Amino acid sequence: EIDTTPETATVDAISLPNGARPQAIAIDPKDNYAYIADQNRPNIYVLDINPNSATYHTVVQTIAIDSPSGLQQLTINSDSRKLFITASDSNIHVININPLDKPTNLTSNPRKWHQQIGKILTPNGAMGITTTSDPSKITFTSGNPGTDGSGFGVLEITNSNPLSFAAEARYANLSLGSDFDYFDVNEGVAVTVMKDGRYAFVAGRNSRGNNNPTDARQGGNIGIIKDPLGPNPQLVAATRPIPDSLTNNLALSSDGKYLIASYPTINLGGSSYVFDVEEMIKAIENPGNYKLDARDRGVDTWGFQASNQRNATTADLARVPIDDINPLVSIAADYEITGGNWINNFAFSVPDGTNRAPIGIGGNPKGLAIA
Repeated sequence: EIDTTPETATVDAISLPNGARPQAIAIDPKDNYAYIADQNRPNIYVLDINPNSATYHTVVQTIAIDSPSGLQQLTINSDSRKLFITASDSNIHVININPLDKPTNLTSNPRKWHQQIGKILTPNGAMGITTTSDPSKITFTSGNPGTDGSGFGVLEITNSNPLSFAAEARYANLSLGSDFDYFDVNEGVAVTVMKDGRYAFVAGRNSRGNNNPTDARQGGNIGIIKDPLGPNPQLVAATRPIPDSLTNNLALSSDGKYLIASYPTINLGGSSYVFDVEEMIKAIENPGNYKLDARDRGVDTWGFQASNQRNATTADLARVPIDDINPLVSIAADYEITGGNWINNFAFSVPDGTNRAPIGIGGNPKGLAIA
């Protein structure tokens, strides 16, 4: 919300074209333009955000995308030259935003500035999308509720010339451990990557698990992928599934220390969960430094029984939530099993006395960005 005319008594909002339904936004790193995706129509609205411009806070262009209907998420690659969009057709679309290609005479546009220059077919779906430190690589998630065998993807640019743009997409498996246990990362809908490229984090919405529960412990969570930009990305661990949640977005803090995720719930009681990235990596790389009891509860989790403790193993990462193995992973995410019989009945709550409860937001939180 911006008051475009502060001299008046009312808040005069930025005007988008009639019928616009903004779904996502990406800001040009040079702060010249904001690119706004419409969730109902295949349009990108280009908003002038340069305060020195005569068209400040005005939509100066609408870019049509080759999709039958609305758009989903968008990102700008790290050299600030391409805008990538996921759309209702489950493909990835690319716009040239390189300022060096902006024509001096607007009657001619030989380098296709602010035009769609590519469409990468992603047959297993594309929903979440994010940039990486490598300008030639973009990561995405399929958002496919029917399969997790292709839940995470990498798009690699093979020709960056806007007149002959080309890119290839490849998928990686989001399955974790046994197909028959409750613990998994289902329906990847958003992704973020560490600046050094060591790990990526995927939000799993798991709507089918919530709608058809075979185990009350199922729910939305976050998967951790090792070497996401390499030839063999591997899902190595995940956070605790939260029943009745539909995890839908996540972001790393600008210093890379904290992972913040958006957890709307079926009954619209949304929260933000915050995790310690360093503590996640410690548990992944040295699980033997942590103890689990006979019910796979870690030290300092609710009900931990020291009398039957053992060292955790790498194999445990595929079947035990990482925030159960190492509770220090939770900065503001302590919502765990605190009752029930641990066989076919599980009661979840924020443990009494904890100072690491999730941050209540309410409503239905969706978008998430880091300042």
